[in-house]
Amino acid sequence: MASIDGNEEYEGTIKRLTDMAVDELRSVRGNGDAIRAACARYFKRGYSAKISTEELVDFFGVSGTVCEDAGYSETEAVEVMRLVGELTDEEIAATQI
Repeated sequence: MASIDGNEEYEGTIKRLTDMAVDELRSVRGNGDAIRAACARYFKRGYSAKISTEELVDFFGVSGTVCEDAGYSETEAVEVMRLVGELTDEEIAATQI
């Protein structure tokens, strides 16, 4: 079982990751290539922090509200999640953060 400090660190990391994703998605709304790149950066940062794909997806769009917080409509959020599903490991690995 993780210590309270560990939980707080984990929660802080998730908050920083999702806040950065919200800010980036807000700034590139309507630009599919830039949205895809922002999503790849989110995953790259998450992997660097040793967060699993499943957790990152969950915090991004299942239990999290990154797209909603960025001002995206439900239709736009579905499109972003489609783009997330298309990201390859190679694409994420090649992404500059």
